Amino acid sequence: MLLGLPFGLLLPVLWPRARGLFRVLLRTAAVMLLVELVQGALITGRAFDIDDVLLNTTGALLGYLLLGRRLARTVQRRPGRRADVDPGP
Repeated sequence: MLLGLPFGLLLPVLWPRARGLFRVLLRTAAVMLLVELVQGALITGRAFDIDDVLLNTTGALLGYLLLGRRLARTVQRRPGRRADVDPGP
């Protein structure tokens, strides 16, 4: 789970189009699946394990829900909105 946690935190911050629960989960699952496939192919004695993919994706989900959404909103303000302008009544 700890390997997937940074994906949930940093993916929406570094890649604005990846914001959203489903997008973060889909991209994290794809990366973790690729990591497992490469490990199974290149490292002797290491086999593909779907449990690792599921647990790391769950870690990304937790990271996104706990802090990733707020962090992405803080870092990337919407166009046209300025923090130093008071909208007034």
